Amino acid sequence: MVTRTLRTALLSATLAAAILVPAALASSPHRIELPLVPLPKSALGGAGKSLALTHDSGVVSNAAAASNSTSGTTATFKNLGRVTGYDLTFGDPFTGGAGVTQIASGVEQYKTSAAAKKGLAFWRKDDAAQVRSLHQYGVGVTLKVVKVPAIGTGRFGYGTTFTFPNLAPMVGVDEQAVDGRYVLDVSVSGGSLSAASHLASKLLRTLDRRLQLAGKGRLRGKPVKLLPPLKAGPPAGGPDLSTLTLTTSDLTGTATVLDQTYLVDSAALSAYVLDMKPAGQFEDLTQEIAWYATANEAMVITSLDEAIVGSELGALLGVTPTMTPVDVSSIGDNATGEILQFSANAQSVYVGMVGLARGQASDFALFTSTSPLQASDVQSLAQAAATHLDAGVAG
Repeated sequence: MVTRTLRTALLSATLAAAILVPAALASSPHRIELPLVPLPKSALGGAGKSLALTHDSGVVSNAAAASNSTSGTTATFKNLGRVTGYDLTFGDPFTGGAGVTQIASGVEQYKTSAAAKKGLAFWRKDDAAQVRSLHQYGVGVTLKVVKVPAIGTGRFGYGTTFTFPNLAPMVGVDEQAVDGRYVLDVSVSGGSLSAASHLASKLLRTLDRRLQLAGKGRLRGKPVKLLPPLKAGPPAGGPDLSTLTLTTSDLTGTATVLDQTYLVDSAALSAYVLDMKPAGQFEDLTQEIAWYATANEAMVITSLDEAIVGSELGALLGVTPTMTPVDVSSIGDNATGEILQFSANAQSVYVGMVGLARGQASDFALFTSTSPLQASDVQSLAQAAATHLDAGVAG
């Protein structure tokens, strides 16, 4: 973490502050080109040298911002006065590599400086809520406030540490600041919490300097060339994911496949989704099988899926569910299972979830019922899913 040495003379301290802490961005005579502001690879230093640009870099619309939020919708950001945003992300925090694994930087534009302050306040609250929600739904995660450089007119920073069974802990730091009509954001994943915080603070200063130069019409260069859009389809060098899904014969009773297709998931190399309704003994069933760059990433994403889906369902229904873990460890494939019961107005809906990870494959299934689900329901579905997964994925 960046700390300031004790100054023995008031003049020295004042001069240092003038150099290290830029003034808040005033109304700019120049139109700021947002794609120029986020940090290109050349600005990341040695820590970012080996990190590759990701497909989710680029424009962040209000709808995209909502998808990254726990409580916000497209309308939320429109009402806040958010206009648009632009991010650049390098690396992947889930690969299990040593040192810094991801660096992301971004800028959001709001209609007014007052709106930008409200935007920053929203993210401060929402980021903390995301961590609390993941913890509530079974993910080992801790949150720590970190010191952020005195940039602009407001700021906050959080450090998070994630723990997963049989995997090394993951750490990340997110630091944000508001400067004029803009909210700046830098996040660093990997290494120690203190090292990530130190780097995030350094890069946040750099990001703000780029914003200042852009406001004066002095930020030179061209926007970073983005990657071409991902195409849906089987993973290169991997199995046809469509052969790994559950089938109607795995279920008891009438089951109808509504849809099954490859789709684009910016976090995965390939993804395939299957929907059934009715789904035998269940009301409906959705299964997603995704192929990732590493086995570590597949295990982490699978662990997060249950917590994220549970959290999103709870937010959607406005109800905190009763959660019942189901032991499916004997099945192998790092299997996990859970039953959620959502109750309101004397009615209940039951949601079962199964997660598997084998090699580079992540297999997640969600199924619902208006009748109470039993542990045996989860266990039998997990076994059926594992049978298909084991037949198609080595390792």
